[in-house]
Amino acid sequence: MAVLIVGEHDHQGLNAATLCAVQAAAQVSMYLDGGVHLLLTGSGLGDVAAAALHVNGVGKVLCIDAPHLQYGLPEEVAVQVLSVASSYSHVLFPATAWGKGIAPRVAARLNTSQVSEVIAVQDARTYVRPSTRATCWPPCITATPSRCSRFAPPASRPPPRKVAWPRWRRWPLRRRWAAAAS
Repeated sequence: MAVLIVGEHDHQGLNAATLCAVQAAAQVSMYLDGGVHLLLTGSGLGDVAAAALHVNGVGKVLCIDAPHLQYGLPEEVAVQVLSVASSYSHVLFPATAWGKGIAPRVAARLNTSQVSEVIAVQDARTYVRPSTRATCWPPCITATPSRCSRFAPPASRPPPRKVAWPRWRRWPLRRRWAAAAS
């Protein structure tokens, strides 16, 4: 089965987070026997659809063009996603405020869990997502047949292990030592 990406756009081009979700969908589709399809909702999607056809990794672009979808409200977009989601094994969203509003609604209607803030894909069922500790990135294995996931941009990588103290934390100690020595 194919992988569906719900794309976010600004009526001129695709959002950068959507392009990150396309890269993640390409990784997921390597383990499946399907392609990557991009769903665009809104009003006046001609320019966006033409740009989406040239995105590397997207095999098919689905457009739902209606006047009531002009503002991209989560309630209205979720209904449109649910109308096509039954024929896909994975439904992916960008990890933006727009995607965070739609993904829980779709996951609840599909009766599946949502995997949020995914930063890497290990296989079709195993994702890597951040934990509460910055140094720990455990894999998350899903068992549900239809999965909804939100993919974070690659800029959200873990911080380096050795973090230097800020300069403002070092100076008071030096001043106290200098005052005590004189």
